[in-house]
Amino acid sequence: MKRNRFKYLAFGAFLALTFTLTTGCSKNGDGGGDGTIRFWVYQPSKPEDQTAYKNLMTEFKEETGISVQLLMIVKDSYN
Repeated sequence: MKRNRFKYLAFGAFLALTFTLTTGCSKNGDGGGDGTIRFWVYQPSKPEDQTAYKNLMTEFKEETGISVQLLMIVKDSYN
């Protein structure tokens, strides 16, 4: 149980850091973009881990109003 909680906290911290770092990256300072964070991750082998990512994204959007697009990459397809 503690391990899952750590995963949730780590993922949330990563998303918060990513958002913080990307908000100041617009050329003209208007914020730009479509308001979505794209999160690339190797596709977990267990379906419950994939579900955990999706649940974290839902919680993050509910708390912040920021959409997250999860892009799962099959590990063997990237060299």
